[in-house]
Amino acid sequence: MKAITSLQNSQVKTWGLLHDRATRNERKQFLVEGYHLVREAHQAGILQELIITQEMDAMSGIPSTLVSMEIIQKIAKTKTPQGIMGICNMNNSNDLNRDRYLILDGIQDPGNLGTLIRSALGFGIEGIITTPNGVDMYHDKVLRATQGALFYLDIHVNPLEEILPLFLMQGVKLYGTDVEEGVFLHEITPPHRFAIVLGSEGQGLSSYAKKQVQQMVHIPTHDILESLNVAIAGSIILYQFMQRGGY
Repeated sequence: MKAITSLQNSQVKTWGLLHDRATRNERKQFLVEGYHLVREAHQAGILQELIITQEMDAMSGIPSTLVSMEIIQKIAKTKTPQGIMGICNMNNSNDLNRDRYLILDGIQDPGNLGTLIRSALGFGIEGIITTPNGVDMYHDKVLRATQGALFYLDIHVNPLEEILPLFLMQGVKLYGTDVEEGVFLHEITPPHRFAIVLGSEGQGLSSYAKKQVQQMVHIPTHDILESLNVAIAGSIILYQFMQRGGY
C-alpha cells in the first residue's frame, strides 16, 4: 500500500483536479467522499482507487493510498470529511437503447438534480440525460444528494437537438410538463418506451422542447399555489408513471 504524507505531493494535486468539470470529463473519473458513497461505488463496480487514513478501510482488489487527515481535508469538499475517499470511473454510456428515460434540460441546482436522480432510480427510470448547460451530474453536491443512486443508472450528457429527434425516430414517446395545460397526470397510461422532459428551475421547458414533446402533463394543485419545485414535480410524475405503467 502506498503512503503519502506531504500536502505538496503531486498526487494530491492530481486528485484535487477531479473537482474540475473539464478534468473529470477528460479523465472519465470523479471523486466520492465518505464511507457510504465509497461503499455504493464499490457495489456498483465503478470504484477504481481508495484514499484512506486507516489501513483497516482498504478493500480487496482496490488499489489504496494511505494519507493523513490533512490531505483528505485539502481535497475534500465537505466541512468535516470522513477519512475515506474514492476515485471512480464515470458510467456514461453511448447507447440509447433503454425503455424509460428522464431528460433534464438545464437543471441548475445540485440539490434538485440529486433528488431527481434518486427518484428516477426509485421509480423505475433506466437512463438519465442532462443537457450541457445544466449542473454537472458528477458535481460533489449532486453526488451527495443522490446518495449513490447515480451509480446505478445509464448516464448521458447530450443537447436536446440530438436526443429528442432520435427518440421520436425510435418511437419513444416524449412527455413534457405544463403548469396550466395538458392531460392530468392521473389520466396518463405510459407506453412501453417513453421519456419525460423536465425544464430548468427558472425557465421551464425550452421552446424547442415544447415543439418536440408529444404530450404535455399537468399536475393539478390548489389554486393558491403557482407551481411546484421541479424536483417535487418530477418525483410525483415519476411515481405516477410507475404506478400507471405497471413496471
